[in-house]
Amino acid sequence: MERQTIQRKIIVTTIHALGHIKTSDLISVLKKEFPSMSPATIYRNLAVLSNDGLIRKISSNLDEDIYEDTSKNNHDHFICEECGTIIDIENKEDSTSYYDNDGNLIIGKSITYYGVCKDCLNRKKS
Repeated sequence: MERQTIQRKIIVTTIHALGHIKTSDLISVLKKEFPSMSPATIYRNLAVLSNDGLIRKISSNLDEDIYEDTSKNNHDHFICEECGTIIDIENKEDSTSYYDNDGNLIIGKSITYYGVCKDCLNRKKS
């Protein structure tokens, strides 16, 4: 684990407070609060924090990465293709590791569903 810098603490705290956040949105939020923090510093620290397990990168087909706090229970994600909203979906399966039929050790998984959220569907009906 790399050392915990002030920038890393700020990034983790911000992601924890906001839930899911796209990289570009995180940069915008941090630049308002900490104008001297460069995008390069943010990108570099996101990689370190993700590798250290302090934040999680969410698998998606979007053009940019999405991050979330790792303190949340095991869950999947739904991403609305209309508005980009990210919704946690409870995962009722046990999150412990297991071996698959081929003998591979599974230590985690990430499932992302895509569609149209109920708010966008309701707007279309109106």
